[in-house]
Amino acid sequence: MPAKVKTHMIKKKHIIVISLIVLFTGLLLTFSYSMKTEIQKADGVVLKAEDFSNGYNDLSVRILKRNEPKISTYTTTISGDVLKSIAGENIHLIIFRLNVQAVRVYFNDVCIGTHGDIDTAQSHIYNSLGSFSIPKAKILDTNTIKLEINSLYMIGLEKDPIGIVDYETSRHIAEKIEFRTQGLTYIGIGVFILGIIITLMMIFLAEKKNIGLVYFLISIVFLSIYSMDFMKFTHLSISYMSFKKIIVFSLFACIFFLGLSFSKMFNSKISWMFSSFLFFVISLAVIFIGDLIVFKSIYNILIPLIAINFILWIVIAAKNLNKKDEAIIFLCSFINLLILSVSDGLQMVILGGTLSTSIVSHVLIFSFILILVLYLEISRRNVTIATETRQRSHFYMQAITDPLTGAFNLKHTISLLSSEISPYTVAMIDIDDFKLVNDKFGHQGGDFMLKHLVKKMQDEFRDNDLIGRYGGDEFIVVLRGCSEKNAFDIMNRFRLHIENDRLHYGSNTMNTTLSIGIFYCDRIEEDSTMVIKYADEALYRAKHNGKNQVSI
Repeated sequence: MPAKVKTHMIKKKHIIVISLIVLFTGLLLTFSYSMKTEIQKADGVVLKAEDFSNGYNDLSVRILKRNEPKISTYTTTISGDVLKSIAGENIHLIIFRLNVQAVRVYFNDVCIGTHGDIDTAQSHIYNSLGSFSIPKAKILDTNTIKLEINSLYMIGLEKDPIGIVDYETSRHIAEKIEFRTQGLTYIGIGVFILGIIITLMMIFLAEKKNIGLVYFLISIVFLSIYSMDFMKFTHLSISYMSFKKIIVFSLFACIFFLGLSFSKMFNSKISWMFSSFLFFVISLAVIFIGDLIVFKSIYNILIPLIAINFILWIVIAAKNLNKKDEAIIFLCSFINLLILSVSDGLQMVILGGTLSTSIVSHVLIFSFILILVLYLEISRRNVTIATETRQRSHFYMQAITDPLTGAFNLKHTISLLSSEISPYTVAMIDIDDFKLVNDKFGHQGGDFMLKHLVKKMQDEFRDNDLIGRYGGDEFIVVLRGCSEKNAFDIMNRFRLHIENDRLHYGSNTMNTTLSIGIFYCDRIEEDSTMVIKYADEALYRAKHNGKNQVSI
């Protein structure tokens, strides 16, 4: 039987280490930047949510009441001396993560800019920076900053304040935020697209499709669509309600197909039942809910349940650690996703908004799953291919070799000789009085001598020389590119070695001699049958002339 092929899978401890690095990197990208710190370092002005008012509410984050107007104005005042203390001829008011669809900024009742589509509210600017120039020449002793806001369902300033800084600082902050929001999101989508293409190629080329991997790819596609929530759209071609429904639906579709993938890989129905329930509820909300405030309320209820879903998957993965190689991958990944979900939830409660500014942390985790699952898939396919190759090689060798001695069998030897390119020399080797060996030591003793003879030939002749069993105790040796004289010397030396050999067989010692006939072929189109005939005739002369000799 062919030798067993060893598998080379990643050790569990290595997967855990890689997972921790992924988690640390994701959290680092999430927690490492604070716009407030940048504003304070530049001696800028920090305007907090409670500094603004519309007469009823400040700019703290909240969901609008159903009868509350969508367009409202929030105002604050600031001393001229404070603004003039900021360096530069032009200063900039910067706004990041204000929960609105559009905002128009007035400085002393003069419009200094608009971010988003203020008239239709068909824009998505939450995760982008709005920068508005304030000429120092327009600064008064007391100045009014007014924000005209169009918000359809939610309003409020999250953890980063509104700032007023010099131009260089505003540009520096804008570049950082642009990279952390749009830049990292585009990189994440690019990584997903590349992973999807590579994985699809593997799936299509495979004879047996990995359905679990297909479901996982679909979940990545929906996660890519969900990533649009981290991008900036100053004008949408569809209503904001439709846009938000697509975003939310894609998130829960991602969780649903992730559950299907997990279920398929671990043959567990319960693993996708909870994610199916969440997907079903959000699908009904997408179809039947026409009020964005109500839709947002349902979304807020379902979001914490995703964490429960992850806990369920973690338990199932932990139970399968000793059964499936993928279990440790999904266990580490779901723990990481749970940590990120809980982290965002805590930040929402503590700071009034999430810290995540891009999809990059989820990209890292999903890429971690995809790369390692693909590695396992490729490793298993390589093992299958190697096993099949060894089996084919094993059966092929059985078909072309003599089972006793390991030399090529007669059929294959003649086939190789027929395609041999001259010049070459063919030697026919016969054991002298082999019948006496069988009579004295039995057939097992004769077999022992035949195997010893082939082993000696393999040791003494070149690797590119051909050794075949002609039948019984006769063998054919093809010395490639060898002249007649060299062939004679080689065969005569080999004959002497055999003659002087003393084989220990049990408690007995046996020895024998060889008769060898050689034929040198230097004609291009010499028939293999005739070559063997000429060598056999030379062997006959060696036998007839007294044995234990080489004849040409």
